[in-house]
Amino acid sequence: MIFLKSKHKNTASVVDGKLILSFPKAQTPTLWQMDLNDAKTSALEVKSSANDCYTLYMKPTKGDVVDIATFSKQDGALEGLMAASKALEKAHGQFFSKGDGAPVVITAPIKLWKKILMFLGGFFVLFFIWSVLQVGSYQNTGYVAPTGAPLGSASPAPQSGVPMSADDFLRGQ
Repeated sequence: MIFLKSKHKNTASVVDGKLILSFPKAQTPTLWQMDLNDAKTSALEVKSSANDCYTLYMKPTKGDVVDIATFSKQDGALEGLMAASKALEKAHGQFFSKGDGAPVVITAPIKLWKKILMFLGGFFVLFFIWSVLQVGSYQNTGYVAPTGAPLGSASPAPQSGVPMSADDFLRGQ
């Protein structure tokens, strides 16, 4: 048997609720897929055989063990196992079943809500800045408040060392 060195890596991804494994480094290059709704509780494991080969296989809780790919070196099998693990980690929480087995992707609405919240937050920040600038412009224009005193001006501050009555002091507060 002739083994060709491949430049390609073992890869795994989750697409439309299916785990897709591509193993060009296997003894027999393999492309394998599994519907995640059908295999909710199963394990991927690596086992060694008597002829120094390593097989990546799926072990469901019910049913028969399914051989996925056989590798000449343990590193290749472990690389495939870790690729599958990373793909499943990235897909965690991105889909659920409608009941008919078809997965539904829910990431788009989350992105939409993030955009809406960012827009509203930006709007409130701009409104706050505008309102602060408006109050500052009234103080600088000499706007007269209904009490007769200009906005932002108070009764003259008591001067130090000048005697005053208690009524005048309290009016200045």
